Amino acid sequence: MTCTCGATLPEGAKFCGACGATLAAPAPAQPPAPVYQEPPRPMYQEPEPVCQEPVQPAWQESAWQQPAYQEPVYQQPAYQQPAYQQPMYQQPVYQQPAAEEPPPVGRYAPISALGYLGYYIVFAIPVIGLIMSIVWAKDREGSINRQNLAKLMLVFMLLGVAVALIAAIFTAIYWSTAVSFFQQAAGGLVDLPVEFFPS
Repeated sequence: MTCTCGATLPEGAKFCGACGATLAAPAPAQPPAPVYQEPPRPMYQEPEPVCQEPVQPAWQESAWQQPAYQEPVYQQPAYQQPAYQQPMYQQPVYQQPAAEEPPPVGRYAPISALGYLGYYIVFAIPVIGLIMSIVWAKDREGSINRQNLAKLMLVFMLLGVAVALIAAIFTAIYWSTAVSFFQQAAGGLVDLPVEFFPS
């Protein structure tokens, strides 16, 4: 290997020892280009069809086997002792007794048994009972129980008057027929007046 100055240098030197010039590294030798060779193509050979008959399976009679009887094994259940639980004590809840309501007084005071007896005696008097029933039924400041009792007695009195009027009208219409019926039934032994009501 020689430099441009003519000095002889050893192989692989990068600088010249005489002139100090940098030596270029020799270019590596390029490998030869590969030559492409086409692989040989396999020749196609069409397979020859081969006909094979299906093989029929040989029928074998299956032997019937009776299943073996197995006696069931009895297993006694394991006894479990019940766990004892002590009852929990519950303290009773104290309930305060309800306070008794005071009896109604004044207008809503109840009427005693003797009071009802006295009112019925007053209502039984013909004229005074009617007057007192009207007075007590209109009393807005007295006992409400006495007021309701007086209204009930007025209703009973009106019903009694209506029944008495219906009976009187019925008697006036059918009196002569009833008298004739009783005379025939008695065979003329009883002499009753036919004309009871004057015309």
